[in-house]
Amino acid sequence: MWPLDLPVRNVLKLPGETLIPWAVFDAAWYQRTYRDAIEERDAGHICSEQWPEHESPSSEASVELLQYYLEIGQKIGHSPNRFFDETWHLTAYPQIARTVAEGRYSSAFDACCRCGSIDRSAHWLFDELAYRGRYSDLTNEVLERSNLANGYDHYLRHGAGEDRIGHLLFDPAIYLANFNAADVPAIRSPGTFQHYLNRIESGEPELRTSIYFDPSWYLRRYPEVAEGIAAGRWRCALHHYLCNNRPTEFDPLPSFSEDHYLSRAPGLREVIKSRHFRNGYIHFLKFGAKELRSPAASIDLRWYAEQPAVRSDLEKGRAPNAFAHWLTIGRSGEGASATLEAQRITVPSARL
Repeated sequence: MWPLDLPVRNVLKLPGETLIPWAVFDAAWYQRTYRDAIEERDAGHICSEQWPEHESPSSEASVELLQYYLEIGQKIGHSPNRFFDETWHLTAYPQIARTVAEGRYSSAFDACCRCGSIDRSAHWLFDELAYRGRYSDLTNEVLERSNLANGYDHYLRHGAGEDRIGHLLFDPAIYLANFNAADVPAIRSPGTFQHYLNRIESGEPELRTSIYFDPSWYLRRYPEVAEGIAAGRWRCALHHYLCNNRPTEFDPLPSFSEDHYLSRAPGLREVIKSRHFRNGYIHFLKFGAKELRSPAASIDLRWYAEQPAVRSDLEKGRAPNAFAHWLTIGRSGEGASATLEAQRITVPSARL
C-alpha cells in the first residue's frame, strides 16, 4: 500500500505534483477560505491588492500559501483543501485531537497522512469504512495495484464519477435528479460529490441528496440552523446535521424521531456516547431499518413491511428496505389522502 508513515510535508503537494486528490494543496480555495486569518497573522502580502479574491494565485503565491499552511495554518485548524475537513476530523476523532494537542502531530491532516488514511474518514460527507464495505471490489490488493492511497482516493478519482455512494446521506442518483438530464454529464465529469461541495460553498440553494434527509423540512423545523447558514457558521442544513455538537437533538426528516428511537433502546445512548454511532438515526439506517425497528411513534415498520403490496415491492427490489419503501412509495400514498395515509401507518402503541 501507499506509504502511510510519510510526513505531511512529503504528502501535501501543489497541483500537478501528486495524483491523490485529497493531498493536493488548493491555494485558491485556501486563500478564499482563510483570507482574513492570513491577513491577521502578518501574511497579508500573500493576499495583496494585486491578487484580488476572485482571481487564482500565481505560482509564487501558491508556494507561499503552502508554506504558510505548513508552518502556521495547520496548527490553527485550517484545512488544506475542500476535501479534508480539519475541524470535523478533530471532533469526530477525539483521540486524534488529543495527539495533536500533545504535539505528536501538527494537525489532523498530518495524523491522517502518517497513520490513519485507511481507517478514518477525511470529510463529514464521506465514510471510509462504509465505502470499502459497500464495494467489495475495493480490496487492499486492488487499491495497491491501482496506486490508490485509500477508499477516499478511489472515490474522488473514480467513484464519484461512477455514481458510487460514499455516505448514507449522499446518493448521487438523488442529487442528480435535481438537474436537467442534459446537464448531468457535465456534473458527473469532475464528480457529483465535487459538484455538490462547490455548490454549497458558493451559497446556492440546497438540493436534496438522499431520501433519508429532507433539508427543506429541517430548516423549517430548526430556524436557528437557517440563521447559522446565513451567518456563515454552516454550509447547509446537511452540514449542520452531520457536524453539530448535539447530534441527538435534531431529527433528519418527519418520519424519524431521535427521542422515540432512543427511548426504545436505552442502551443505545451509551453506545452513542462512546462514539460508535453519531446518533440514533445513523444506527437506524445501518441496522434498525433492517431489524424493522420503529422510527417514529406513528410508524410500525414491522406491520408496514407485512402488508402484501409492500412485501411484494420489497421482493421485486423496488426499495432496499421497508423504511425506504415508506419514504419513497408508501408515504406518497399513490393517490391516498393524508388522512388515509395516517390511518394506514398509525397503529396502537402496543404494536410499536
